[in-house]
Amino acid sequence: MLFRVNPSGQPVGFTGRGRGGIVWGGASDQRQVYYGMGAAGLGAVQSPDGKTAWVFSTAGAGGRGVAALGAAPTAIPGVVFQGSGDGRLFAVSATDGKQLWEYNTGQDIATVNKVPAHGGAIATGGAVIVDGMVYISSGYAINSGAQAGNVLLAFGVD
Repeated sequence: MLFRVNPSGQPVGFTGRGRGGIVWGGASDQRQVYYGMGAAGLGAVQSPDGKTAWVFSTAGAGGRGVAALGAAPTAIPGVVFQGSGDGRLFAVSATDGKQLWEYNTGQDIATVNKVPAHGGAIATGGAVIVDGMVYISSGYAINSGAQAGNVLLAFGVD
């Protein structure tokens, strides 16, 4: 078992806010395994012994509630990318679970082909990283509270 659970069946590190379910898969590196656990956050488990290394969670957009971090995470050396149901993409330190960067995709996006686009929920698949670029689709409205959209975003370093 990758995540230890407490007597109530919730992942260790669960904050009690909402449900903590692993649905869309995980990511790993040389030291840890990472899973989005919905309202329980993004968790890191040490590969050798299964101990919880850290749990990252954040308030929902505008400080409302808890952001559901249920999409599949993506790991690169030192960083884990995690999408949220409210449309934010987070970069989190693989070492300590601290937030490094955030981008709100739930907005109107100026596209290269001039077609109107709007981001939204990042609730299933994770980011894809190729040649130093981070690609993420935004707008999959998996439930009634999720914001629909129609955009594929690409992030790079200047």
